Amino acid sequence: LGAAFNTPLAGVTFAIEEIGADYFGSIKDFVVMSIIFAAITAKWLTGEYAYFGRLAAPPPVSMAAVVLIGLAGGVLGAFFSTAILEGQRRISDLYHRHCYAVPAALGFGVLLVSAVSMADVLGPGNEAAQALVHGRFGAWAWQFPAAKMLATLMTYWAGLAGGIFAPSLAVGAAIGSDIGRLMHASPASCALVGMAAFLSGAIQAPITSFVIIFEMTGHHQMLLPVMLGASIGFMVARLAGADHLYQELSKSYSYLLASPETHADSPTIS
Repeated sequence: LGAAFNTPLAGVTFAIEEIGADYFGSIKDFVVMSIIFAAITAKWLTGEYAYFGRLAAPPPVSMAAVVLIGLAGGVLGAFFSTAILEGQRRISDLYHRHCYAVPAALGFGVLLVSAVSMADVLGPGNEAAQALVHGRFGAWAWQFPAAKMLATLMTYWAGLAGGIFAPSLAVGAAIGSDIGRLMHASPASCALVGMAAFLSGAIQAPITSFVIIFEMTGHHQMLLPVMLGASIGFMVARLAGADHLYQELSKSYSYLLASPETHADSPTIS
């Protein structure tokens, strides 16, 4: 995370939030040093860079817009993470019986979503997110959240996971921009809040969610709206019953790799 997004501090906070403070205490030196070395290596290879490029100072955003984006990000983030886990659980038996047909059908589904939507849903979504945080809003942005979520879900269900962070940031940016347009607020500012809110709702890591946005942009004037959006997204997702995505994914992958005969004895993923 620290190297991929040039956000070493977010890498540390994510490690703490995901593996727990107690266990983190016993390995913190190794984790922190590995993140630092990864970030240094990335900077040495690519130079100093901002993941979304240098952003102009974003206009202020109203409290009402931040709250609404946080609510939407929490609800949709909870749906996204739950759909990943439930979809994997329900499709596992089919996957073992039709190990070629299932991923092929899901892959065709991704191509179909890409073909019928105006949004470019293939890949991690970096170009879409970058356009939105720079204020380049287009008609495609209205379709992007649903299309990108569906394409990402089918990719995960096919067993071809390509990452959570980048697609979540792209979906969140579109959600925030869409709400910003509806409320006559700055789509660029709302995109930043949306990224934090949706990511926080999806992975249940609010501190990581606002730290990564702050490190990506460096605009301190957006820190409080982004923090509030991430906090609301986290609380709404928890109220909706969302689990810690990465912790549950580790269980679901073990379940998927088990033979069909052992499924009856395997714990149910909740």
